Amino acid sequence: MSPLDLLIRQHAKILAGLRAHDPSAAEDAMRHHLREILVSLGLIGERNPAWFEADEPERMPLST
Repeated sequence: MSPLDLLIRQHAKILAGLRAHDPSAAEDAMRHHLREILVSLGLIGERNPAWFEADEPERMPLST
């Protein structure tokens, strides 16, 4: 599964928690998703540079 596919599935889990009015499930899914973003975003940016604006000096780079 690609990082992008994984992130999309995580969005679906967040939405499922919200639709079920289950704040605990939504929060858990969101925390998991945000941790994964830190791992996946650099790779997604490398594979799809047109999806992102060029880094500005005051912003953190997508990858190190």
